[in-house]
Amino acid sequence: MNKTLQDQQKKLPKTPGVYFFLDKKKTIIYIGKASVLRTRTAAYFRDDLDLKTAQLMKNARDIKYVKSQTALEAMFLEARLIKKHQPQYNIKQKDDKSNTYLIITNEEIPRIEITRPTALHNFKIKESFGPFQSKKELEQALRILRKIFPYHSEKNFKKPCFHFQIGLCPGPCAGAISKKDYLKNIRNLSTIFKGGKKRIINRLEKRMRILSKNKNYEKAAVLRDTIAALNNHRDIQISQKDSINWKVVSDIPKRLEAYDISNISGKFATGSMVVFNFGRPDKTEYRKFKIKTLDKPNDTAMLKEVLKRRFNNAWERPSVIFIDGGLAQIRAASEVLRSLNLRIPLISVAKGAYRKGFRVFKSHKNLNVNAELLKEASQEAHRFAINYHRNLRDKNFLAF
Repeated sequence: MNKTLQDQQKKLPKTPGVYFFLDKKKTIIYIGKASVLRTRTAAYFRDDLDLKTAQLMKNARDIKYVKSQTALEAMFLEARLIKKHQPQYNIKQKDDKSNTYLIITNEEIPRIEITRPTALHNFKIKESFGPFQSKKELEQALRILRKIFPYHSEKNFKKPCFHFQIGLCPGPCAGAISKKDYLKNIRNLSTIFKGGKKRIINRLEKRMRILSKNKNYEKAAVLRDTIAALNNHRDIQISQKDSINWKVVSDIPKRLEAYDISNISGKFATGSMVVFNFGRPDKTEYRKFKIKTLDKPNDTAMLKEVLKRRFNNAWERPSVIFIDGGLAQIRAASEVLRSLNLRIPLISVAKGAYRKGFRVFKSHKNLNVNAELLKEASQEAHRFAINYHRNLRDKNFLAF
């Protein structure tokens, strides 16, 4: 063990940042990021290193660092520095196919996309950023930034998209934002990806002062809130293995249960329950229900039956219940939970008239569930219910 190197490591600050290992020629051989520099780099001095890391430490002679305000900023800095320096051990430990790139598309209404190198040719690219070592951390970072500078991510512009209805798309798909203002959001995101958050804050503060001086207090308040969000956003979490720590991500519930009802004129009515643990579908936990108490269409009554039967079983309790439906469905679910003396957050998404747009209903004002997770859960619950409904008609499956 290199005692001098370990002594250097013990003096690193307890802040987010990027660290560098250098060899005897002062060449950077590895770059990593950390939520806490001293804590993260201490892991390299254990006795149980894997072969690749042990080889890295055998060649390392010096350790340097650059502090950042947040782990999120450290992640973007790490990607830029890896691209610039191409350290040999970053390349060895991550083949090119496993890396992830962030792109801004070259379209009239640019989109933000995450993709693998092998799929870059599928896009018209205006700007690209990467490689990033963890796709999950990049997705987490975008969830944070999208709340500050919303952007569009769907190719379809014919109707308001799902993300617009829940406040994560500013609405170029719905005519709710001008192209000029939308492009400002994209430029701000690009600046953040390049490490220019401080420049954005300075620019917004200057603009806010001008608006206040001109007594345009409403617009000044919007900029004030944006600045506060940039300064105080929830940070990403970097684990010791440089992967997302799902347990601390507030908008990814530990266990999300999603429900859907499927019937035609009340016949062969079915209900489905799908489960997402820390944002990932767990098909071993899926359950299907054949409606037993009704033979006429009544989605809310059927939902009540499904929930009552679900909670008669000793299955793991959900962190959040997600329902496909509107206010009537969430009220029906709330009634069932109250009757069982259960306090579980509820969220539902109702499609608008003629299937255009969405409305979100929550049992708790501050309930925040990731939009992509809700979209996937909704589709999965519907798919599972429809498949069971079809199978029942063919009399091939038994119900719970």
